[in-house]
Amino acid sequence: MSEKRKLAILLTNLECIKETAGAGYDEVYFMIWADDTFQQMYPKNALYGDVFEMNEDANMRFIDLDFTVHCGETVKMQLREQDRLMNPLEDDNLGWVQIKVDDIALADTGIKRADFISKNEGSHYRLRYRLVSQRLPTLRIFALSCQLSSCNCNKDLADTLFDVSASIMEATGAILAMTQNPELELAAEALELAAGMVEAVNALFQWIANSVEGDDDVYLQHTIENQQAHDHVAICPPDGGYMEMNDGVKIHFMTRFKQYIRVPMDMGKVSIEAREYDPHKHDASLGAMTVSIEDYKKYVNKGSVCRPLNTYYDNRNGEGSIYHICYGFALEDWTLPPNQQ
Repeated sequence: MSEKRKLAILLTNLECIKETAGAGYDEVYFMIWADDTFQQMYPKNALYGDVFEMNEDANMRFIDLDFTVHCGETVKMQLREQDRLMNPLEDDNLGWVQIKVDDIALADTGIKRADFISKNEGSHYRLRYRLVSQRLPTLRIFALSCQLSSCNCNKDLADTLFDVSASIMEATGAILAMTQNPELELAAEALELAAGMVEAVNALFQWIANSVEGDDDVYLQHTIENQQAHDHVAICPPDGGYMEMNDGVKIHFMTRFKQYIRVPMDMGKVSIEAREYDPHKHDASLGAMTVSIEDYKKYVNKGSVCRPLNTYYDNRNGEGSIYHICYGFALEDWTLPPNQQ
């Protein structure tokens, strides 16, 4: 008996059309089943408060969840609104969505939509998703490094970093050469070079003197270009939470998480932002980048590159930090896990 064909479901975003009647944000998360077998909660740490905070003003969130299904399976998803931490039986049911895999043509990779509607809670949420069995142009994020952690001095180096970003990408690309999935040593060498080139910027010396000790609690988020993002729910770390980073720290995702981070590139620009978790106020932007299908076409056959995250989506301008990201592009089979096998 032959194995059933594998496909990947990509959940792309969630839209709040009408929030619940309760005060404040809706704090929502997913429960997912395949053929009546429970698969996962998303976000994974939802019971501890890592949820999507949404209402009709903050109405759109990227989801970036993908998982493998097989022809013939039925996926069921429930949207829940958190009532109390670690108490899922008291959380509100905001509706169900059912996806029959065989109802979607294998050649159809376009975005579909389905609605979570709750008459009891008065809410309406719209899910957008894709079903794919073919390769997709893909952004692969391999590593993140901290050259200087945030120090709350608000020195704006964005313009200066922008001037050297193209040179840094060219130089680090030469190190990484044709490597589309770099090993730890190569990524570390390229990140060292990127940091060294920023060190050479004349305007930096007066800023370095203000640097102070203290780890940044960092996560990466897939966000909307030039908009202040909703707090938390990270694309990395993949299991939620944050990464403690300080001057000189480099995190290679294959080493730390046994996977790289991926985002499809065939549906428009992709903006990735490093943010610092703040338990008392809005999380700060530590820097961001935006890539497009034109970048994919330019670099897909040229290996990986490193660059500083030199754009900020709030007025805190990275709080004096400098972060570098290592990434590349590939035509990716999304039915396979994001690792070097």
